[in-house]
Amino acid sequence: MGAIKHIRHYYDIFGDPTRYYLHKAMPYREVPLQSFNDNCREFQPVLDLILRARALAHADLKRPLSAGDEDRRAA
Repeated sequence: MGAIKHIRHYYDIFGDPTRYYLHKAMPYREVPLQSFNDNCREFQPVLDLILRARALAHADLKRPLSAGDEDRRAA
């Protein structure tokens, strides 16, 4: 979770877009993000999650915001 803090500081990101997209990319959302991270015995599942979150964020950049995009707007 320290990586998220670093990225926010380095890129001067406000709000919580990182957590939003990581949560959206989770294979099962019942498990908190930190528990998912702590339970991974290898780096590959974490990397896969990061890459899925990145792809979701990139796809959202390509589409315009609509009135129903409250979560994206807050991120």
